[in-house]
Amino acid sequence: GAGTYDLGEGVNLVATPNAGYNFTNWTENGTVVSTNATYTFTATANRTLVANFTQRTYNVTATVDPANSGTISGNNSPYTYGTNVSLTANANAGYAFVNWTDEDANVVSTNANYQFTIDGNRTFVAHFEIEEYEITVTANPTAGGSVTGAGTFQYGQIVTLNATANTGYTFTNWTENGSVVSSSAEYSFTATADRTL
Repeated sequence: GAGTYDLGEGVNLVATPNAGYNFTNWTENGTVVSTNATYTFTATANRTLVANFTQRTYNVTATVDPANSGTISGNNSPYTYGTNVSLTANANAGYAFVNWTDEDANVVSTNANYQFTIDGNRTFVAHFEIEEYEITVTANPTAGGSVTGAGTFQYGQIVTLNATANTGYTFTNWTENGSVVSSSAEYSFTATADRTL
């Protein structure tokens, strides 16, 4: 809308924001003359006007699933348009990161560190799964007796192993990597890792 106008001619200025910006106002010599993107006036003198714009800001909402399975770092909302955002999913003990999904439940990354350029409000969910551990047991010697309780267990589950001596044998102890871990035929513990006893 800028240009040369005759005295008394109508002037019509239009401010159009670029992507990621909002129109704020028109100013002249630092004074606001209009908050409308379209500013109309009658030419009566030379004038220099400034169309002022501000960058748009957006929020990122990030949560974990299931609850208490992990934490998220790097969310410093609000962000200005075009900012590179980096979110990091940190698994709590006993959990493993699976993926990030967006507001439409689409998988956007299988990397715990997810980076993207922001161009709008976004919502993400960091998905975790509980870890499972293999508990393996054997009898030594094999003819000495039977053992039960082995299998696959989720983190935090209680594992109870039982050793039953065959005729002519007496249970001695449970060992792991050559070290005695229990002298009771019934041995219970919390699953936190793969174990071979």
